[in-house]
Amino acid sequence: MSYWAKAEIDRDQIALIPTTLSDRIPEDHSVRLFWELLGTYEWRLWESRYCGCYGQPAIHPRIVAGVLLYGLTQGIRSSRRLEWACGHAVDFMWLAEGRVIDHSTLCAFRKTFRQELKDLFRHLGRLARVMGVVRLNCVGIDGTRVAANSSRHGTRTAESIEAELAKLDERFDAMLAEAEAVDQQESATLFGEDVTPVTSVPKELASAKTRQTKLKKALNTLKARQASGSRQKAVAMSDPEAPILPNKGGGFAPNHTPVNAVDGANRFIVAEQVVGENQTRSSKPNAAHREDPRVPVPGDAHDALPRNEHKRLSKEAFLYDSQSDCYWCPMGKPLAFVRIERERRDGEALDRRVYSCSSCAGCPLRPSCTDRKRNRRIRSNGKNPLREAMAKKVHSDAGRKVYRQRQSVAESPFGVIKNVMGVRQFMSRGLENVRTEWRWVCTAYNLRILVKWVRRQRDRWARLQPAAC
Repeated sequence: MSYWAKAEIDRDQIALIPTTLSDRIPEDHSVRLFWELLGTYEWRLWESRYCGCYGQPAIHPRIVAGVLLYGLTQGIRSSRRLEWACGHAVDFMWLAEGRVIDHSTLCAFRKTFRQELKDLFRHLGRLARVMGVVRLNCVGIDGTRVAANSSRHGTRTAESIEAELAKLDERFDAMLAEAEAVDQQESATLFGEDVTPVTSVPKELASAKTRQTKLKKALNTLKARQASGSRQKAVAMSDPEAPILPNKGGGFAPNHTPVNAVDGANRFIVAEQVVGENQTRSSKPNAAHREDPRVPVPGDAHDALPRNEHKRLSKEAFLYDSQSDCYWCPMGKPLAFVRIERERRDGEALDRRVYSCSSCAGCPLRPSCTDRKRNRRIRSNGKNPLREAMAKKVHSDAGRKVYRQRQSVAESPFGVIKNVMGVRQFMSRGLENVRTEWRWVCTAYNLRILVKWVRRQRDRWARLQPAAC
């Protein structure tokens, strides 16, 4: 008797197998719940993008979007892997109705329906609200770093790009002169001196021209970013719109910063965005907040005061007093109301209240607060009292108690997205493409939450039915 286990069935044995795809998928399988949730949405906005006048009938967008979203919930992001799954994995075969969707179709679909995807995301939010998944009584906002589709070693400074562009210009002149000389010689030899040569662009010259265009685009992106106040000194060549940001493991690399607003009840994402620069503020307490604003901030806490990109004290370092209608600086000196300035922004007239300090002489914080020629001023837009009231509430004991929930509320989706769904690096390049990709990810995450919720409610109802009978 052989030690090894015998095969359950011979490969050539005729066997009776399920005749339909539905027979091979259990009734409580997650893909069935996934398909039911997609069926609650009206796909007319997606259907309007198709033209049924010519060509082969298209696959319904609910099926293609379902394959992409279901694949994200299962940790499958590659379009080629999704194409393989549609032909080999039973749940994907059931979802695609036996079709093997080409990877190029999946790639094009993922980039085409940007606005329609936002509408689907909002529909799921409204559905979650009706189902009781979302309560909106406690919402946490947080961001994370996701690597861009660019190598950390492929960044260039403006000086190195300009130097390479200068070398390319010299190379262009040399290659053009050489090509013209060859054309003149061939024309004189083959056709005579009076025939005008037909100049063709060499492959080497064409590739250099492409490199020059890529370098100019990256250089213009970097200069525009620096002109807007950014401190970026380098740009990623593969994805110039990806800012160079610190990595958690050390060093710098091209990264994007997705930001989510998460409902505290079931960790449902109610809003998502990818910011272009590192615009997320620090979660550390503001060192300028104190019980009595007339008391100066201790000297050992001066370095922890809020500062802007120019290393100057920002507006958050000054506390507004609604009773006295003045601001208090970190040294406990008042900034009294001076005048009202009117300006126009986006076609709307705005009144700015100007506050100025008269005690800046001899202040130890003056070098990091204002220049030598004038005292520090604060321009208010009339909404600061509400902002300061919210800041005071956040930094109170009750506010800090609620704020401690941020780690479990706002950071929990990032852990699932990175560790379970495998989204640690974007596949797209360009800020708009990255935002679309992140919206696909967040939509798939929300569907994952809803599938679990529906299954849990149905299991609870199934347990109650025997007791009711």
